[in-house]
Amino acid sequence: MFVPAESFLSAAMDQDAALLQYALERNVVLASPMTLLALLRTVAYAWRQEALADNAQQVLDLGRQFHSRLVAMTKHVTKMGRSLTSATESYNGFIGSLERNVLTSARRFAELEVIDSSQVIGELEGIDDAVRPITKAELLPAEAGDVVSIDDKPDESITGSRAAG
Repeated sequence: MFVPAESFLSAAMDQDAALLQYALERNVVLASPMTLLALLRTVAYAWRQEALADNAQQVLDLGRQFHSRLVAMTKHVTKMGRSLTSATESYNGFIGSLERNVLTSARRFAELEVIDSSQVIGELEGIDDAVRPITKAELLPAEAGDVVSIDDKPDESITGSRAAG
């Protein structure tokens, strides 16, 4: 309840000393101009703090989501690296078998002059490039298959101890 002057509130309190207690018991704040200004600043501060807390929760949620996506991406890139290595090994094995078994026989046609010399099969090359190994400590668990994502809901025992502290 706004009282327009400090002197009015003081006079009312002189008449009834229990007036302030009576008002507070009924959830009424007696506010003079100075008190109202302090209350308004307090409310504004509380609103700012609440907005910051909401933003902090959103940042936490976004961070968890981002981390989960990084985990998924790390698993994919690790799997792709293994697949590339396997594909390179398979390709090189194929080239070796082709050169040893098939092209040796095909070149004999040229030696026997059964085919035109312009149709001689050239040399094939394998792939010597290897997949770049993972070296960053953060990604090594993914290579071993040990990466886990952060749960969407935090462990109550952890958050409870943080809230109490």
